[in-house]
Amino acid sequence: MRFILYVPKGVKTGGPEAIHQLNHALKDLGFECYLLATWGTGRKKTILEYNIYRPKFIQWWSLKRGDVVVVPEFLSRIPYYVSRRADSIVFWWLSVDNSPFFNEKKWKSSNKKIWSEYPDSKDIGETLHFRRHLSILSYLRYGSYLMALRLTNILYKLLSSQIKLSEVLHIFQSNYAKEYVGREYQLKGLMVSDYTHEITRLPIQESQIVKIDYDDRAFIVAYNPRKGLANILNIKRFLDPSVKFIPLQGFSDNQVQDILNKVDLYLDLGNLPGKDRLPREAIMAGCPIMITTLGAGFNAEDFPVPSQYKLQLDVISPVEAAQSVLKVLKLGKLENFKMQTLFRESVSKEKEFFYREVREFVRQFTGS
Repeated sequence: MRFILYVPKGVKTGGPEAIHQLNHALKDLGFECYLLATWGTGRKKTILEYNIYRPKFIQWWSLKRGDVVVVPEFLSRIPYYVSRRADSIVFWWLSVDNSPFFNEKKWKSSNKKIWSEYPDSKDIGETLHFRRHLSILSYLRYGSYLMALRLTNILYKLLSSQIKLSEVLHIFQSNYAKEYVGREYQLKGLMVSDYTHEITRLPIQESQIVKIDYDDRAFIVAYNPRKGLANILNIKRFLDPSVKFIPLQGFSDNQVQDILNKVDLYLDLGNLPGKDRLPREAIMAGCPIMITTLGAGFNAEDFPVPSQYKLQLDVISPVEAAQSVLKVLKLGKLENFKMQTLFRESVSKEKEFFYREVREFVRQFTGS
């Protein structure tokens, strides 16, 4: 019996890293395991940072009868060359909202809330509105590419089969995902989460150190500009200029860790489709967090932090959210960090729990 993990090759996000971690764990437990690139990603280069997980990719024609294939949640179809060879299909809910099976209207806690107010015109370069215009220009520029993509999608549908959720084994990265599938589909499964790996802090060259201009800044807040950007820009309008915001973009892992170690708070005002990595990496870097109750942020098991560190964007205004952020900042970094001790402890034990979950998962196929 072999485990084949279907993964987008060359993609560096939380989901693909979790798949690589499962590959590493299965090999550590003595099982034969390989990675198979998802449709259209086979020619991409592997992620150098994932080499620590000992990945080995195989081609689709190497699949054998009896293979157990693990499929990530963002797919609703799998190629016939996979489904007709696999002995078992495992559907891994690495997130919820990114899955085509997710019905947002039926799951109120995952409403991707964005306040109706928008930043002043001076911030227009950062707004979603401006980015949409850039996207339109890109579409016009790459019209031929989009046409090719549509044809590829049509071909993919012809050469693939629909995943039937009632016929596969389900595993969940978050309790949020487990609850959603249980409520909406009346299906059960196993927890197979992931873990926040320890980033070895290598010496950073002076030229690579991110210099933070403290000047008269009272507080410094880090955020991920790829998530909840409109919400971040909204509350900035109601905070004193002494609160400095630093976008975590364009930095190496070590630089991000260095920044998180220096700032007062990591703020995430976006949706949390699963147990997102950056909040967990932040707390391990010694930085307290503040998140929303959207998605997995609502779940106390996924993010065990006191309620004052979770913003309910569906019931408060940007002004109230800004006041909450300032109130937390005034408590001081050390006090906020102490208040999140339980969260830090849970993150520090993730790898231990993950291996325990993987052992339980393989028992479904070995019987022992």
